[in-house]
Amino acid sequence: MPGFRPFPIALALALALLWLCLPSAWAGLNLYARDAAADASTAPPARLMLWYGPDMPASLGAGNILAAYHAAGALEDRILKPRLWDESRWPGKTGGLLYRALRLSLIDEPLLVFYAVVGQHEFSGHGLRAREAGYDHIRYEFSPPFPYGRGTGTTWFMYPTFRPPPADRNLAMAMGGVEATSVMGRKIRMGWMRNGTMDYHGSLAYLSAVGDLGNYLSQSRESDLDRSPDQSNDMLVYIRALNEKHGDTVRADYRVGIRRIDRMGDVSYLDPFRWFAFWTVFKTRLWSGNSTFALPTLPLGPVRYLPGFGLGLTPWGPEYHFENLAAWDGRVFSLRYRAGDDTFRKSWGLDLEALEAVRFAGWSLDAGANLWRQPRLRLTHEDQGPTPERIGFRESLTLFSPPASDTFPLRAALGQDFKTSGFLPGERLERGHGWRMGLGLVF
Repeated sequence: MPGFRPFPIALALALALLWLCLPSAWAGLNLYARDAAADASTAPPARLMLWYGPDMPASLGAGNILAAYHAAGALEDRILKPRLWDESRWPGKTGGLLYRALRLSLIDEPLLVFYAVVGQHEFSGHGLRAREAGYDHIRYEFSPPFPYGRGTGTTWFMYPTFRPPPADRNLAMAMGGVEATSVMGRKIRMGWMRNGTMDYHGSLAYLSAVGDLGNYLSQSRESDLDRSPDQSNDMLVYIRALNEKHGDTVRADYRVGIRRIDRMGDVSYLDPFRWFAFWTVFKTRLWSGNSTFALPTLPLGPVRYLPGFGLGLTPWGPEYHFENLAAWDGRVFSLRYRAGDDTFRKSWGLDLEALEAVRFAGWSLDAGANLWRQPRLRLTHEDQGPTPERIGFRESLTLFSPPASDTFPLRAALGQDFKTSGFLPGERLERGHGWRMGLGLVF
């Protein structure tokens, strides 16, 4: 995947974590048996919901895109079966490997994954920040990668007064794409925990989504910052704007650069979901021709647990993410701690998200709560006041109706949230109330 490079310490720790997790899921680490067992009872994604809400924040956009993506993947698998013939002998296995590799390189990666992840990056990332800032003439362009095109996505817009935005809005726009794909990655993780299995199509999308930041960094050089940054390279725009916001206008004086963010990003190699996703793509699908892999977890009584690790960006610098995911009886709880790099300013955040936290008479309730301490944002040119670090919060509740029937679990959903002013990945920057409604299948 783009941006992937060996990192010995992280690799050793990740392998140690795998060694702890795998025995709890299958005695003797018999992964070949796990693939076959999981595929025999293939489960659909936990939720296939279509959502609508004002400004369409990244979480709603990710839900819509993933629903369409999984539906397209299911249709592809129905038309083009993962296995077309017996592969018990080497000629059949060789042919099966070539067939699945062609599907991966001609359909799955350049078409399905590209439009899902780049669509999230552009529409739910840059597009969200453009919509909430009131920019005009917003439109999107996509060119799929080889062999169909150049592999690019672009969000076009115009400033309503032809005046560049304040520094914090400019930074939010620059980092909005990788911010939105990280929200997609978190949604995929929670779906896997709820389902207890990892799927091939979800794994491809996950690797691309969580590799988005690394992909940009791998295509950038420190020397590129000596000239006016390419506006299509989000990281060059972000790094220059971040340092200039804090008084560093000469590249030699930059306190946060490409190499530093790249080194900090190596923490993502501790993410067990990333390694399991590689396994699901290369062993479960390409080698075995199966579709799902039973997710290995650490057992804590009836609870299945896995940690997650990553790096995010904020308007005042990078921040580390450490997530704890726990699931039991169809419920999923995610508690994430965000620790900001203190080169410029100090910050921290706590994010709690619960799927089906409460159930009653067929109804269910999702809940979320966020708490943070971070520098105050300046979102208008007129705001020239001080930017002290202060506490902020967000709460959200989403109610799901009972399923239409046992055989057709169509459900409606209605939710609300309130947020104070501040940065929260994938959410609007301003203070205010929000609402959302959805309709779809919840298995």
